[in-house]
Formats: sequence, C-alpha cells, structure tokens
Amino acid sequence: MFNCKEALADIYNIVEQEQMNLDCTYENYTSWKKDLIKKCKEWDKLYVTHIKTTYPEMSQIHATAMKPLTLLIESNL
Repeated sequence: MFNCKEALADIYNIVEQEQMNLDCTYENYTSWKKDLIKKCKEWDKLYVTHIKTTYPEMSQIHATAMKPLTLLIESNL
C-alpha cells in the first residue's frame, strides 16, 4: 500500500553514522547530498499520500506544516 516505513528506513541507512562514514567523502559529497534530498522528497510524497488517504481532515494541516520543514531540511544540507 504505502511504503512510508521503507522510505524512512532508506533515509536512515543514508544518514546512519557508520554508513555515512563509508559513503560520504569529500569527493562525492555533492552526489551523496543529492541522493539524500531525493530520498527525503520520495518519503515526503509517500507520506503525504498516506495522510491524505488515511486522514482526509489532516490534509490541510499537513500541507501547511510539512512544506516549511522540507524546505528547512533542504536548506541545511
């Protein structure tokens, strides 16, 4: 149905400290960052779809709250 948990686990696997030490180097930081942002956007889309389908009344609240958070995460990376 919705793969929100799987997408969130993918994000964790990217930012988990030991894996990040292996994957994120000075030479590939830009591509690593782009991959992380891509995974965050995928999770956001899946989660928004899940919320809209499961809790229609939460749709407006979610749209208002999550957009600034997504922009904040992107700006800090």
